[in-house]
Amino acid sequence: MSDYAEEQRNELEALESIYADSFTVFTTSPSSFSITVKSEAGEDEENVQVTLKFTYVTSYPDEAPLYEIVSQENLEDSDASELLALLGEQAQENLGMVMIFTLVSAIQEKLNEIVDHIKTRREEEKVQKEKEAEEAEKDSIEASSAGHMTCRISPRAIHHVCVVICRGRLRNVVPQSLSAPGSKKKQMEPPFLLWDGRFDFMGLLLQLKTFSAGKPNSRQT
Repeated sequence: MSDYAEEQRNELEALESIYADSFTVFTTSPSSFSITVKSEAGEDEENVQVTLKFTYVTSYPDEAPLYEIVSQENLEDSDASELLALLGEQAQENLGMVMIFTLVSAIQEKLNEIVDHIKTRREEEKVQKEKEAEEAEKDSIEASSAGHMTCRISPRAIHHVCVVICRGRLRNVVPQSLSAPGSKKKQMEPPFLLWDGRFDFMGLLLQLKTFSAGKPNSRQT
């Protein structure tokens, strides 16, 4: 016949030595105690932990001890349920042997897995947010470009269009940078060219309209 009391006493002494700061005794008859288990991986905000309470039954370790989670940090309820299920599985597999250290080790491994899942989920969320931000910026650029009536046109053709539009009293609004073909003056980049080489007709027409509105017609009396 096994001496359950001696086995329990010896295990308690070993557990207190191993876990030290995270080990707390509640009662001695029956023996009831708690062990706080923390994850090993992850940054501070990604750490998870649980406090497990164990209570020996009379015939432990031939029978599984009682166990429960008395506190938890950064864990979902579903995670806690998985931990309890894991404790049950490990207890059944280790009947006949003192098992608290084995149970706690299994829980710590599970906590490390949970932290890895948390890190992966946060990285995926970060990538998704960056992707959404890029798409929003792209949509904004496309919407801005849609407000211009633009087409691809050479600087020489631009000059011709300006001369035609600006005949008469509006002629002098044609930018000096658009010098006539064959001119010895250095050709400069036309001010109505967009960054991608397209010509902004709306911008030119708006400037012409403004100039016309501000200059009185010489034919009027």
